[in-house]
Order: sequence, then C-alpha cells, then structure tokens
Amino acid sequence: MEEYTRLRNLKAYNNLDELITDCDLIHVCTPPVTHEPIVITALQKAKNVIIEKPFTGYFGDGSDEFNGDYFSREKGFEHTNASIKRMLDAEKKSEGSIMYAEYWVYAPAIQKEREILEKTGETLTIHFKGKAIGAYDVMGPDAGRIVVEIDGIVKDTISRFDEYCTYRRMNYFVIDNLENKDHTVVFRVFSDPFDKEVILSKRGEIMKNPLDFKENYWYVGKILIDGEISSK
Repeated sequence: MEEYTRLRNLKAYNNLDELITDCDLIHVCTPPVTHEPIVITALQKAKNVIIEKPFTGYFGDGSDEFNGDYFSREKGFEHTNASIKRMLDAEKKSEGSIMYAEYWVYAPAIQKEREILEKTGETLTIHFKGKAIGAYDVMGPDAGRIVVEIDGIVKDTISRFDEYCTYRRMNYFVIDNLENKDHTVVFRVFSDPFDKEVILSKRGEIMKNPLDFKENYWYVGKILIDGEISSK
C-alpha cells in the first residue's frame, strides 16, 4: 500500500477513522457487510456519505455454520431493517446526509426529467442557500457536457463523458467554496457534438457501435446541496 500511494503521490492511512476525518465526502464502495459501521462512523463525524448498492443487509453471525441459502428470509429481513434503522437514526443526529448510489437512469421519473429538460430548452434551475452544489449522475456513451451558471455567471463546463465511457457508470461532481448565501444555479445541457473518439483513444478504446455515442444527454439522478433549497 505504501509503495502504491508513494508512486501516485497519495497519502496512505493506517486506520479508517483517520481517513474519514480527513475527507469531506465518503463514498462507501466496500463489501456490503461493512457498510453500516463505516456509514455510522462517518455520520458521527458529520460527513456526507454515498452508499453503493446494496444499501445494507444481513450477512450472518460470523460463524462457520451460517448459510444464507438456508437462513430464514423473514429473520434476515428483520435484521436488514434494523440495520437500516440504525443508519437512518445516525443520520438524524448528524449534520451529514446519506445518499444512495442506485442506477436510476431508466427509472420513469428520470426519463420524465430528461423529457422535460429537452422540451424546455435543456436547462435545470435550482435556487438554494448554501456554499456548495453538485449532482449525482450517470456518465456513459451517450452522455454529453453541461454548462453550470451561478448567479448569472458561467462557472464551469463539465463533461459527463471521458475515456472510460464505453459503458455507463454512476458518478458525481461538486462545485464548492461558494459564498454562503442565496444562489440561483442553472444547469444547461450542451448538446453540440464533440469528438468522443479522440477522448476514448486516450485509453486505446474505440466506438464499437457509433450510434451508442451519438447523443449528448445528461442523466442526473440527484442534486447535491450543502445548504437548503430556497424560493427565489
């Protein structure tokens, strides 16, 4: 681990508690059996947490005799609900929030949101009071770029397509260090074509089916805010 981090100019941690302390946001991608203790520890430190699926579950009592194929589904469900409750109770006591990383790109609500964006000039406007905003979304072959305008000024152009986009994957971005006040943020889908083939070539990838890469959509699942939604 030390050799790996040294070559990449990263910091190696001796324990999870130290790592969580140094982070602003925790993305839990560990085996599901570890989700609950990591999430609760992070929330106790007022950290925001993204949890990969499955959210949690019941994975046995640690004994060699446990076999999930024969364990009571009803009891497993009870244990799982209890785990969920402990995590949500920890969230209620924390300044941090839980965000669930599920693949919602084909969910009816997300498809409807995409339809509305396309019919209304491809913009999404958010009014909020706080110091950071971002989005939890999906990158992939048919993803494009978005322009982020904050309080009438173009803040950034963010690409949701990179050299790994031969498949769809969940991702997020955050624009932080904003003044802690009321903001109006406009996300604008930039539908003009760009050279995806050149981007893929960075990893030696090619467009096996060019039609899969034709569109330039933004598959947004959740808006992330460090603050609170406000009315204009």
